[in-house]
Amino acid sequence: PTCPSTSRSMTRVMARWPLGTLVLCRLLGVALSLMVPPAVPKPGSSSYALHDAAAAGDIMSIDLLIAAGIDPGAANDRGSTPLHMAALNGHDDVAALLLDHGASVGAANQDGNTALHAAVGAGQRHCAELLVSRGAAADAASHSGMMPLRIAAQKGDGAMLSALLAGGAEMDYDTAQDAFWSAVQLCAAS
Repeated sequence: PTCPSTSRSMTRVMARWPLGTLVLCRLLGVALSLMVPPAVPKPGSSSYALHDAAAAGDIMSIDLLIAAGIDPGAANDRGSTPLHMAALNGHDDVAALLLDHGASVGAANQDGNTALHAAVGAGQRHCAELLVSRGAAADAASHSGMMPLRIAAQKGDGAMLSALLAGGAEMDYDTAQDAFWSAVQLCAAS
């Protein structure tokens, strides 16, 4: 693989070091994405470079973007942060990196959903466990009143319920009802 805009000397270097081509292309891509100011969406997209890298689990790009001064807690036009994107896609390594660089574990998007809501809704148990261990509130309610524990109960996700309860979440009456009826439906289906 080669980059379309390489000089002859760079082509000779890359021929001697094939992996160099990939690294150079990657660095050029990150450099180009840095030309877009962090507060301005990329053309034709409503997301940001750091959000895209977090969604893809691209640690190398995240490191470079954060080193270049991009705020790891910056919200997109929907209020979601890169942490929301990492949690939604199950990239617990990316979530840990973002938290280590100052991302807020409790940041909520325009619907009031935190990264924990995203992880639980997507069934990303390892991310949910990480977020709870880093201080995410399992009883944080979205604007519609949904809490991560209740989402897990409604989905019938016993492993997620156990992880959230082990992390200190408390089950209220409505959540217990949801868990009960999910269990009944699972039993009836089998």
